[in-house]
Amino acid sequence: MNSLLIYWRSMLPKPGLKAGESIPRIETSLKAAPANRALYNGLRKEWDLPDYGVVPPVFPAVATFMTHLKHLSDPKFPFQAMGTIHIRTVIDQIRPLRVDEVVSYRCWVEGHRLVERGIEFDMMTEASVEGKVISTTTMTMYRRGKGVKRDGPRPPNPVHNHMSAHDASWAVDPWTARRYARLTGDINPIHLSAMTAKALGFKGMMLHGMWLVGRACAMHPVQMMANKIRMESEFKLPVLLPANLRYRWWEDGGVLEMRVLDQAGVKPHMIARLSEMPTQ
Repeated sequence: MNSLLIYWRSMLPKPGLKAGESIPRIETSLKAAPANRALYNGLRKEWDLPDYGVVPPVFPAVATFMTHLKHLSDPKFPFQAMGTIHIRTVIDQIRPLRVDEVVSYRCWVEGHRLVERGIEFDMMTEASVEGKVISTTTMTMYRRGKGVKRDGPRPPNPVHNHMSAHDASWAVDPWTARRYARLTGDINPIHLSAMTAKALGFKGMMLHGMWLVGRACAMHPVQMMANKIRMESEFKLPVLLPANLRYRWWEDGGVLEMRVLDQAGVKPHMIARLSEMPTQ
């Protein structure tokens, strides 16, 4: 089934969740196969990633994007894909995946949580080599709707002006999103042109959130190759293309803090951190 057909199916009207219902388990296991070197090489160019022969922690979720989209287009899935927003990602990497390794993936979605003004659900990716799990990715999605009321005040905005922060600038043009879409299959119209994005009710053409995660990984390739690490990323504001972004990072108490900000270094687009994986 090609990408366009899967996208078309994911946009068909869906009934939503009735009282007492939840998202049923929808799971796919992909047969063991060599890691996708063509995808790796393409992403290396997009993210300016050094070729150490090891994929960044975000790679398994990117490599299985079409499997997750098939789950969203499954008749058992209760919602349309449009209107579903990727808000955060947590990656637990027991050890990194080498490009020359044979890897198998297991992807699933199940259940939901009531949150403020809507619901959340998790799309899961598990990567295994020789029957042993080496990484687990949790991509949390949000849908607006009937949710719960916030209990207490909103937390303050995060501080970005850490005294020991380092800075870099990223210039991102519309072709970046189009190339990434072609590589990964994520051809959502909001990522292809300002015209198609505006036709769907958005302010303009938007950059893929996972591109930001991968570009941040590429800034710290040695740290990302470590064993037993957790990378958490939270998306705050969409990046409208073209864009000039400011990237800031620093280490604090053994945690690598990462921020993707607007050109002025004020408004956050993505907040991420790399730390040791919690012990079970």
